Order: sequence, then structure tokens, then C-alpha cells
Amino acid sequence: MTKNPLLPRPLLATALLLALSLAPRPIQAQVINDPPAGTTNIITFPSRDFVSIGGMLPTDQVDVQVFRKGIEISHCLGATPIAGLIDVNHPGGYCWNVTPELRVGDIVRTTAKNPDGTLRQIDQTHVSGVVCGLPVMILDDDPATPNFEGIVEVHGLAQGLDGNRIPIDQLEQRDISKNGIWDFIANLGALRDLRAGVNLDGTLTYDVIGPNNPLGLNWTARFTNLDGDDVARFMGKISSTTGVGFAPCEPRIHWLGSVPVALKEATIYENSPLFNIPGPAAGACTGLFDPLDTQAPTAPSLLTVLQSGQNNLLSWNASTDDWAIWHYRIYRDGAPLANVAGTQTTFTDVNAPPGAHQYQVFAYDHASPFGAGANPVLQLIAGVGQPYGNASAGSNLAINATLDVTPPTVPANVVAFAPSGSTVVSLSWSPSTDNALVASYGIYRGGVRVATVNAPATSWTEPAALVAATYVYTVDAVDPAGNRSAVSAGATAILVPATDLTAPVQPRGLAAANSPDIHGRDVRLTWLATTDNVGVTNYGIFRNGVRIASVNGATLAYTDVAPGAATYTYTIDAFDTRGNHSLKSAAVTAVVANDPPPAGHSVLGFFSRDFISALGYPAAAGPYVFSVIRNNVTIAKSIPFNSDATGLIEVNHPGGTCWSGITPDMRAGDVIRITNAAGLADQTTMMRIGTHHATAINANTVQIRGFALDLAGAALPVDQLEIRTLADKVDSLFDLSAARTLRAGLGAPNGTIAADPAGGGRFIATITNLTRNDMFRLCGGVDPAGVIWNPAETRVMWLGRTPASLQEQSIFESGPAITGGPVAGACTAPIETPIAIAQLNTPASLTWGAVGVGGSGAGQRIEFQNTGALTMNLYGFAINGHNPGDFTIAPATVPSTLAPGQKLAIVVTPKPTAVGLRQARVNLLCDAANTTFLAIPVSVTGNLDKAPGLPGAPALSMVQGSTVAVATPATLGTATAQVRLVWAAALAPVTSYELQQSLNGGAWTTVLNATPTTLSTTLTLAMGTAAAPNAYQFRVRAYNNLTVSAFATSMAFDFGPTDETDKTSFALGGTWTTASSGTFYGGTAISASTSVNKVTMSMKKLAVGSGALAIIGTMGPDRGIANVSLDGAPPVAVDFYAAKAQPATLVYVANGTSIGVKHTFTVTPTGTKRAAATGTRIEVDGFLALDQSAVVGPLLNAVPVAASDDEGFAPHPIEFAFRGVTPNPSNRDMTVAFGLPRDGDVQLDVLDVQGRQIRTLQHGRMPAGVHSITWDGRDERGGRAGAGVYFAMLKHEGLIRITRIVRLP
Repeated sequence: MTKNPLLPRPLLATALLLALSLAPRPIQAQVINDPPAGTTNIITFPSRDFVSIGGMLPTDQVDVQVFRKGIEISHCLGATPIAGLIDVNHPGGYCWNVTPELRVGDIVRTTAKNPDGTLRQIDQTHVSGVVCGLPVMILDDDPATPNFEGIVEVHGLAQGLDGNRIPIDQLEQRDISKNGIWDFIANLGALRDLRAGVNLDGTLTYDVIGPNNPLGLNWTARFTNLDGDDVARFMGKISSTTGVGFAPCEPRIHWLGSVPVALKEATIYENSPLFNIPGPAAGACTGLFDPLDTQAPTAPSLLTVLQSGQNNLLSWNASTDDWAIWHYRIYRDGAPLANVAGTQTTFTDVNAPPGAHQYQVFAYDHASPFGAGANPVLQLIAGVGQPYGNASAGSNLAINATLDVTPPTVPANVVAFAPSGSTVVSLSWSPSTDNALVASYGIYRGGVRVATVNAPATSWTEPAALVAATYVYTVDAVDPAGNRSAVSAGATAILVPATDLTAPVQPRGLAAANSPDIHGRDVRLTWLATTDNVGVTNYGIFRNGVRIASVNGATLAYTDVAPGAATYTYTIDAFDTRGNHSLKSAAVTAVVANDPPPAGHSVLGFFSRDFISALGYPAAAGPYVFSVIRNNVTIAKSIPFNSDATGLIEVNHPGGTCWSGITPDMRAGDVIRITNAAGLADQTTMMRIGTHHATAINANTVQIRGFALDLAGAALPVDQLEIRTLADKVDSLFDLSAARTLRAGLGAPNGTIAADPAGGGRFIATITNLTRNDMFRLCGGVDPAGVIWNPAETRVMWLGRTPASLQEQSIFESGPAITGGPVAGACTAPIETPIAIAQLNTPASLTWGAVGVGGSGAGQRIEFQNTGALTMNLYGFAINGHNPGDFTIAPATVPSTLAPGQKLAIVVTPKPTAVGLRQARVNLLCDAANTTFLAIPVSVTGNLDKAPGLPGAPALSMVQGSTVAVATPATLGTATAQVRLVWAAALAPVTSYELQQSLNGGAWTTVLNATPTTLSTTLTLAMGTAAAPNAYQFRVRAYNNLTVSAFATSMAFDFGPTDETDKTSFALGGTWTTASSGTFYGGTAISASTSVNKVTMSMKKLAVGSGALAIIGTMGPDRGIANVSLDGAPPVAVDFYAAKAQPATLVYVANGTSIGVKHTFTVTPTGTKRAAATGTRIEVDGFLALDQSAVVGPLLNAVPVAASDDEGFAPHPIEFAFRGVTPNPSNRDMTVAFGLPRDGDVQLDVLDVQGRQIRTLQHGRMPAGVHSITWDGRDERGGRAGAGVYFAMLKHEGLIRITRIVRLP
């Protein structure tokens, strides 16, 4: 039987009886959030074996499990949250099936299920290795002095899963008072805990690495300025100042998770043996307790060491443990050297010091601090003791005699000096370093070694006189092992006669700049070469009057590396070989700033108002000066001013200082700096950010869109951003927050912020659960009670590179009161020039009267102008506010810049979607210097008390492939054929259409009541005869719920056939055979099969309007192909084949025939056929015409050109004709398809109803075939064509085809 790692041997029998509850279960493969995601957070308390889970949904059913080394050791199943919270092993909470002894590395997992049992979310965290001791009093408060001198420290250890220390910003130390609140923080409210960490009540730092902290794992929390009562609260003693006795506090150490600001996970170690007892929670839980792990790992074995270069490579065989190896600790020469993770069995001792070394490795498991020798205080006192884990015996000793193979560093700053007239040269250099030590230096003259100097000496003088000449010296360094460095750069000495008493010319052109840029911590000096009567050998570098370096005479630059944050004055001099020194150069100043500001300081830039605020600056260090630096040039400084008692100082803001000389137009990329009286500066850089105003998404939700980019154009992380809205009036509080502001962002209380899927650095902030009044506070406008609300000011804030510390911020503001330039009533310095200035040249608001719902009002123009002298950057228009969907703007996009003097006009069109007041704001986002609030209120009243717009007049066409009802000569007037009618939609709310017909000038009768989306129909009409055709006229009108539009009336059309027996209309060539059948129109038809035969069919009168012509023929399986020519145009092939006999069929249709032309068809058999046909015969039965009526007078509102219809049967493969417009009608891109029977020149134009050319889509040669060309709805100038009826006109080899296009709003 395999040993159960949970239980010692005496309890194995009991474990078998409880197998169902104790049996380990492997971790199942799932999508697991680690750390927890969404609203979930998990906190573990290893000293009480207690887990607290927050952020659960009320309907969740939650399983809580503890895993160790992949095995479930404990669980609590089916827990239901109360107010989102679940506690396990805590009074009032749930209990474990087996209370786990929580250890480092244990995984605590939550599985949340929906009420139907489906999985919602899995989250987990791990127990971290943190412990703390009891408080230590460093100094008690002296009651004889008025100050608070008390100092208390708490010590502990923090070790991650890899055995190394946890980042300090992931830790917080807390002390819980057992006797009321702490005096130290009483002014903040009734708080029972003192906190040490980043920007908290006390400091929290790792101890210096030393004998008692060899691996740097120990930390110290330090609290100062404590009164006597607070010292007593820490220590559990009588107060030195009040004599009151106090119980000791409970110290804790918190691991705040891998992302501390998210607060998704934590391990809290509590050191209070009286209150924090491991095992089942007293009085709440019972049952088995996970036994202590007292079994140490086996010792690592076969430790070996191998030298590679100056590094020693260690490897060993892994230890084993009843659970797991947490980490290995490596010792060198009996002292701890490093920890490595338990999965690692190698280690590299980098740059090991030369000499013999002994290495040994120990293994540690994850045992709890309440394991063997469980008192954590005693373990901490042991210094290098191991608070967590059982230690193995040591591995075998591995001994290595490390050879020194690393040469020293190259000597630097070699200077050769020979006083004027001297015959002796002296050298000096900066000392080299070595992994062991530097033994000596070699001196070379002209590349030949001339001397050796023992270290630590770093100078040498020629022992004998030299003749006057130029000499070049180099130096190398040697260590005791004989490793020799490369030689240094050369230093030149020029020996000249003693008569040289002339100093070099004063150096000029000295310049200083931060390196590599304004944010750099180094200072780069450059200067112009100077001259000397013999030669300049060196330049001396002086910082604040003290020489810091010398460079040889050929060098004209020097970098002062990391001198520290301060303001520095630099000068240089030049000297020659005789030691003649020039005058020092003119001084230059350089500022090395803290970038970003250090902890406790905050610099905030409000570039919409050219205003800077700084916090945390004591008055004792003042006065302070603000600067704005652009492209490394300081463009503005403030008047010196001191901070107030709270450490606040501001410029260009009421109560603060003002800019001196000019007010800067603060912009993205500007560096803003604050400098104290001692020259110490802090700075940050303004980011490229901007935001529109709130847009209503529904009745209680708004979205705020904007952009946030760094200076390279990359998107800023959204966790560095926050959106704030500020109600218009000081006493106007949001219902959602009970404050004047709403905040959206990571950790913000009122809304979220996320990257916009559209990319480009854009973001979307969402705020929901808003009341009606909050919606008006945000969006402005007029509410149903008639109250007028101004919109809230909107801000986007970049919170800096480390948002939690709030050390730097860029803030973009947009609101009615936000203006740039000198602050009114406080400062007068004029704003810098040139700048961009935004001016509105049109009314400050746009209103419309009543506009029908679903309709459109007349467009109104808004014109902006850049009246400044600098190009303005534009970031786009947006429609914000309550009803953004009820207005459109054109053009939809704007240019990215607006030149000085340039104007930008847009047209706003109201399109109400509902009845009542519809309101929004048109917002232009730009970087104008004078204002960021370019928001134009727009409003319209939607109603249904007007008639719908007039629909398009019906247009008639014949349907190719349709059939004619057969009629004998005696009843020709009763024959029928199909006609298709199409009309354009009315541009207003429509509930239905009514289509009426008039026959031969008679009464109007309704033939169709259509839905609002029905814009066409096909009717079967009696044709009449050639001598007496029936005259038809159609009209259509639109209805809505209240009223009806006027009629739109078509042209009056004669609709009559002409039989092939009409010799005045038919001219036969060749031999045609007449056949009789009851299936033929008129009872007869003519047929032929060879090309020597042809028939010509002519209309009797002119087509004044737009008409349609069709050839009536019979189709069948034995039919062939004919060439058909209209009006002498090149013929097209028409195939009379059909699988089954189809008598009296419209085999060819020409819709939209030209105006004012007598039309003639010529039909010629080709004697050819398709493969499936059994013959080549064609059969003609007459022709059919739709022509302007001679009986009925002119129409009203006629459409000048009839629409073609290419639906239905297509009897020939390629015809010169339109093949459809899709989609039609539409407000999107429309594709026009057409066929060409042969290669040739083609022109495709779009015309309006007046026949004016709107756009040419094609003009040039095209091959035969079927083609498609897309119209994007724009005219030749790029403007968007309005809604209405248009026509596509296709020209090819003298032929014209026209089809109808309807553009919707």
C-alpha cells in the first residue's frame, strides 16, 4: 500500500474509512484564471488555515479546493456566497472536509457554477512564503518632551515560490490594535490598523545583505513619531505618557499578489498565538486536521563543480520528499550563497573569486511554520533560520580550486603631463578593477613597455630626461595570475623648451545637455577646439568649480555619468605640456531632474488650461519655479513662488503663481518641471490624450470615447488611464456617487475603461446604473420637465508610468469653463505665439422645428476656423449626448490638420427616430490653444403629424421570358401580358403604399396595398389590339398612422401587340413559312431557319416618353439562334431554345428605349443552335410595345426614364443590357452589372432625375463579357449624393441602355 502523504502511519486505518472524503483527486484540465479574474479575489490565512473569497455572484454555487503538488488535499463543496463573500474555516462560514495545514505553494482554487450547474469561472492563487515576528521597541516616547519620539520595528521574511525574495511593492505589513484606534492615524478615522509599505504609515524595506541576512530575504517595517500610547499598543505594556496599560497588537504581513493594484489575491500571515490557532476554527468547525509535515527531504547527492571561465557550474541529483521540494540553498565556504527553485538542479556561481572553495547544497520542503520547531519568532531570531520548510541533510562537499582567468579592466583617463620646459613626463590614470585584485600596471611609450608600477599606485614619472619630442603613452593592468588587460587609450606628451610660458586660448562654445535626451540622468558636454602656441594637450572639466576629469586635447566632449538629481554649473579649461592653463570657459548650467518625480511628490499637467499643480513640496525647500521645456528648449518659466502648508504649489491657477513673460500653450510632448531653491528638479512629460463627451447608450448608460498615445504613437495601457466627469455646478452631485465627480478606470468606483477594438490608441469608458438626472448631468440638454442642464466637464487622465504612486499625471479637460491662456482674474502674461485658435463662425447651437419620424430635416452648416498662426491638429467629429443616432454629419471624416486661416464646414442633418425632443451635441476634438470645448448643441422635434414624403412615380417595364396569353383574332383585345412596376420609397415614416390603376382614361381603382418595404410588383394586363391598344396609367401614394401623401403618377402608356400578319409593320425577307396553331398569338406564326431570311418589325409612331419593346416568339427543343438588331445597332444573339415548348414568349425585351426615335427590330436566323437543340428554326409571333399613350393626356410627377428589368428568363448568353443593380434601393455602395456582346468603348454615367451627369463610373475600352462596377454614392467632387431617384446610363457602339437607381437616406 502506498503511503498517504497526508497522514502518519497510525491514522492510515482511519483514512481508509474516510476514503470518500479524503481520497486525493488530480487537478482537472480547465481554463483557469491565475491570478483570479473579473470580480473574484482569494485571500489565504496560513496561520489559521482559513480562506476568504470575495466578489462572487449571488447565484453562484462555489467549490473551494486546496491542491498540493497537483493533488487535492481538502475541499469545501457547494458554498453559497453571502454579499459576494465565502469564508472557509472561520466562524459563521463553511468548513473543510479535512482542515488543510496551509503551506507555501499550496494552490487554493474556486470553481463557480451557474444555478443550472454549468461552469461559470475557475480562479486560483497560491500561498506565498511570508512570516513576521513580534514588534521590537527601538525607542519609547519621552513624556518630558512635546514631540513624539517613539520608534517600533517589526521584522520578518518574504520568500517566493523560487526561494528568492518577493518584490517589496507586493508586500504590506499591518499591526492590528487590540485596544481601540491608533493615535498615529486617529485623524483619518476610527482605524485599528497601522500599515507599512509604499506611501503608507510606516516604511517597509528589505534589510541590507549581511551575515544575518545573507540572501536578502529579511525585511523591516519601521514606524516613527509614535506617542507613548501607540508604543504601548505595539508592545503590550504600560504607556510611558498616560500610564494606561495596553494589550499587545497583532502583527501581520500581507503578500498583495503578483499585481498588487488589482487586489485579486493575497496571503496574510498573522502572528498572534492566542488568536490565530491552526486547525479547525474553534467553535465552528471540527473533523480531521491535515497533520504537520515533519519529514525532511532526502539530501541532494552527487554534487559536482566545474569551472568555465571565471564561473563555477554546480550540478547535483535531485532530492525527494513526501510532498515536494520547495527550493535548494547553495552554500559556499559555509556561508549561504543563493536559493534556486526546487525544480532546478544546477546553479552558476558567476565570477567566483579565485581560490579553493567548498560548495554544499541543502533541500527544503513546503512545511508550514507550525511544523517542527514551530515558533516563528524563534525561527526569525535564528537569523539565517528557515521559517518555512524542513531542511535536508547537506549534500556531499564539492571542492574546487577556482583559477583566475579574468583580466583586470582597462585603465582609464590616462593623462600625460609635461610642464613647460620640462624634459620629464608624468603619467596618471584611474585604477583598474579585478575579480581578485590588481597587482601592477605596465607603462608603454610608443608601444614599448618601459616600466612596471605596483598597485595601488596610479601614477608614474619618467626616471630620466627625454629629448624634446612628442610621445604617446599607454597603460595596461595585470593581476596576480598574470592576466593582462588591453592597453588604454593613448595619452600624448609634447616636450618643448622651457621658454613656453603662453597659455592656450580660453575655450569657447561649451554646451551642456542631458544624455541621451531631456529625460537622461547623464550630462553631455561639448565644446569647440581651442589653440595654443605649441599645442593643447588636455582639457579640464569642472563641475560647480571642482575639477572632475581631464581629457586629452583631441577630445571635444565629455559625459558626466549620473551625477545625481540637481542643478549643475560646468566650465572647462585647456592646458599645454608646460602646464600653462587657459582661462576657464564661460559657465553653462545643466539640470538633472527626477523623471518621474520621486515617491511622495506629484506633478500634474493640465494642458487644456496651461496649468500645473504639484503636491508634496515643503515650503522649507522653496521658493519653487515651474518650467515648460519643448524640444530641449525652455520656452516658459513661472514667477518664483512658495508652497502652502500642505505642500501644494500651482501655476496659472487662482491662488497660485503666474507664468513670467509668456503663458505657454502646453502641448503633448512638453516636459513640465518644478525646481526648488537648491536646484533640485522633478519633471514629467505630457502625453497625447483627448476625450469626447458622454454619449447615451441606453436610458442608464453612457460611453465616453477618446484616445491616449505615448510620444512614439503607441497606445498607452488602459490601466494608466482614468476618465472623470465633473458636474456643472458645485452643488450638483451625481446620484450614482453622491459626489460631484464620476470616475471610470481600473479600480475606479463608477465605471470601466477598455481599449477600443478599432485600435489606434482609442479607448471606451462605460458608466452605467445612472439615474435620469445623472444622464442629464453628464449629457446636458433639456429634461422632460423643461429644466436646462449644462453638460459635465469631461477629463481623461494619464496616471503615469506607475499609476498607484500618482507621481505624474497628464490631464486633458473639455468643458464650457475650460479655456487656455492666462487664467482670468489672476495672471496676465500673454500666451505664446504662434498658436492654433479655434473659432466658431456659425451659430452656437442648431435647432430644427418638427420633422417627421424617419424623415430628414434640411441640413444646417457648422463652420469652424483656425484663426491662429499655427497648424491645428484635428482628432475628429463625434455626435455625443442623448440622441446621437438622430443626427448625421457630412462629411463623415475630417482632415487631420487645419492650416492657419483654413475653415472646416460640416452639414448636420436631423433624422428623428422617435417622437418628441431629440437632442445631442456635435463635438470637434482638436488641440486649439484657446479652448477644447467645441460642442454645438443640436435639437429637433420628431413627430408624425405630416404627410409622408412623395414616393417615386411608378416606372413600367416588360418581363423578359414571360408569356402572352394566347388569343384568336376574334378576341385579340382580351390577350394579356405581364408588366413590372417599380417606385422609389417615400422619405418619411411609411406604414403602407397604395397603388392605383386607370384604364383608357377611366376611373382609378386600387390594385395593390403594399407593405412599407414593398417597392415593386408585377401585374398581368390586357393588351388591347394594335389598332386599339389599351392605355394604362398608374399612381402610388404613401400612408402613415395619421395621414397620407399626394399621389405620384406615372406616364400614360399604350399597351398593345402587333401580330406578324400586320404587313404595315412587318417586312419579310427571304422565305418564311406561316404556321397555324391555337397556341400562337393571333392563331399564326412565321418561321425560318437560314440566314438568307430576315424579318423587320417597325413601330408605327414615335416613342415620346420612355418605352419598352418586346419580340413575341415560340421557344422549344428544336429551335435555333437568331441575330436581333434594334435600330440598326450591331446584333445580339437570341437563343429560341427551350427544353419544352413555350409558345407566345417574350424572347427579347428592350426596356428604356430612347426618346423621340422610331424603333425597328430586325430578326435574322443564323442557322446555328446550341448543342442540346434538335433544329435551327426560329418562330416569330409578333411584337409588343409600351409607348406613351395617344389617348390619355400628359402625366403629373412623371419619371422621365423607365426602369429596365433583367429578371427572369435570359434567352441569350450575352446581351448588351443591364443585369441588375444590387442592392437597390439602398444607402450603401451599389454594384451595377451589365453585359457586353463584344469588345468596344463603354461609358457608364449616373444621372439625376433632371438628366444632369452626377458621376462617370467608366469611360474607356472594355472586353466582351459580364462586368460589375460599384458606385459609392458620391458625385464627381467626392460629395455624398442625396436620397432620391437616379439613373445609370450605359453607352456602347451607339446604343444606350438606362436603368433606375434609388438611393435611400
